[in-house]
Amino acid sequence: MTLVNRITVAVAINPTDYKMLQNFPCPGTIIGCDFAGSFVRIGDDAQGALAEYVRTSTDLVFRVQDHMSWENVAATGGIGHGSLCLALWGALGLSGRPEKSENPEYALVYVMRTFKMATNRITCKRWCGLIPIAICSPHYFSLAKSYSAAAVFDYASTTVAEDVRAYIKGTLFYASDYITDEHSVSMCYAAICRSGKRYVSLEYCPPHLRTRRAVHASLTLEYEISTHPVIVVRGGWSGILNSIETLCKGDVSGQELVARLTDY
Repeated sequence: MTLVNRITVAVAINPTDYKMLQNFPCPGTIIGCDFAGSFVRIGDDAQGALAEYVRTSTDLVFRVQDHMSWENVAATGGIGHGSLCLALWGALGLSGRPEKSENPEYALVYVMRTFKMATNRITCKRWCGLIPIAICSPHYFSLAKSYSAAAVFDYASTTVAEDVRAYIKGTLFYASDYITDEHSVSMCYAAICRSGKRYVSLEYCPPHLRTRRAVHASLTLEYEISTHPVIVVRGGWSGILNSIETLCKGDVSGQELVARLTDY
């Protein structure tokens, strides 16, 4: 495995960054997952994305296309698509197919307000021959539909599970949960059809919330691929620290924070 040093031009700040700080503090380490930059040389020990120089395997980087900005490259990132592959083709056991399915099945994405990986997951489920539907805030109905969701439902509605079942006529086999709290789990389990199938959560789902044996629960530790809508963060390193605090407060939804560190 070849390790290279890359000078960081832009980084994306994700909710997982502040969660790692809070739940797994390790003094002296560098946090961060998604970055974009230029190759410098075969490198020494410098890991983590939120740094001027990043040490990474060549297997985990791709060449930037001419049509992509540094900010969009950072927003494309690896953490979202890595989780995406683990969830769709690992936990849910889906198989992609180049042709349209004659009898496509429905797949639910429960997202509420955290939208980054959900947008690409909605699109990729469509590519897998499924019909994606989303439970989210009404504020993001148009965003979900722009990423090919066939239908959207209000997560705050008291009848959301019933509304989903009525729409899909009892044929929902797959559900992806990006919230993993008591409400999101119960809504996903209630929406999945009577015969059950697969449910995948981004975070750990406690056993007492898994109320149906017919539903197999799994955990994801998530030029045609579109990036999540980007907000460019100003202020360099201080902007990154402020962004982590903003994410921790829950003040960002439906957008990806990207900080540009140099004009390289």
